[in-house]
Amino acid sequence: MTGYIAFVDESGCEGDPQKIGGFEFLSLVAVVVRRRNLQCLTEIWDRHARIERKPSAWRWRGFKDTNSDASKYLASELLAGQPFQFSAVIVHKPSLHRLDHKAQHGDLYFYATQLLLERISWIVRDGQRLSAEDDPRVRIVFSERKNTAYDKLIGYSSSVKRGCGPRLSNTEWSHIDLAEIKQIPHHICGPLDAADFIAGSIASAIEMNRKYGLLDDRYLLPLAGRCYKPSGGSALNNGLKLYPADASSALLSEDRFRWVRSHYMKK
Repeated sequence: MTGYIAFVDESGCEGDPQKIGGFEFLSLVAVVVRRRNLQCLTEIWDRHARIERKPSAWRWRGFKDTNSDASKYLASELLAGQPFQFSAVIVHKPSLHRLDHKAQHGDLYFYATQLLLERISWIVRDGQRLSAEDDPRVRIVFSERKNTAYDKLIGYSSSVKRGCGPRLSNTEWSHIDLAEIKQIPHHICGPLDAADFIAGSIASAIEMNRKYGLLDDRYLLPLAGRCYKPSGGSALNNGLKLYPADASSALLSEDRFRWVRSHYMKK
């Protein structure tokens, strides 16, 4: 049984950002936890309910379906105290030279997933160096999304592992078992709520709210300490990846990425 579990969710989409309803960004988030600490990702929502004095049947509704800013900030503070690490890959689609690499639907998602797999493997590698689990592999649980062929995703990942991908992979493959990639409907997997929350928080910070024309990065600030960074390094380019790389400097100079400059670039 794998010593680690990663829960993956997203915000935005890989479609054309110029189309009506399109998003400027696609963000993928992985929350990585040791299996022995897994319960913390479900108990946190029970604690949230007790603090807010919710009825016993209450369940966290997800980031985008929660209207209360105070409730979201409470969730952020509670998550910040849990024993997990997260990684995020943020793709700025207008900066891509070829949207979706001029390939089939899902290929940009597949590519972003490889960048995320790298970071998941680094979290596990460093976790093993700190305190080894008997099984140094990670099970990766994706929030099930429509129109995504996970067998093709696994096949794509296999080709990257063999060195056939569009770029050299820095994944620590000894920690990634592609047979341990699963997809589960979000509503039946409580720990996916943590990944959903962080992905939603990223979207809230960088994707203009269409109704109110606002950005809100408050929920990401308490979580900075949970974002993966290597010893002596910062989260940027490690736990937090902006893609494409040649657009990162321009993005970081924008006000909507001030949360990165203030909290995620500290060593």
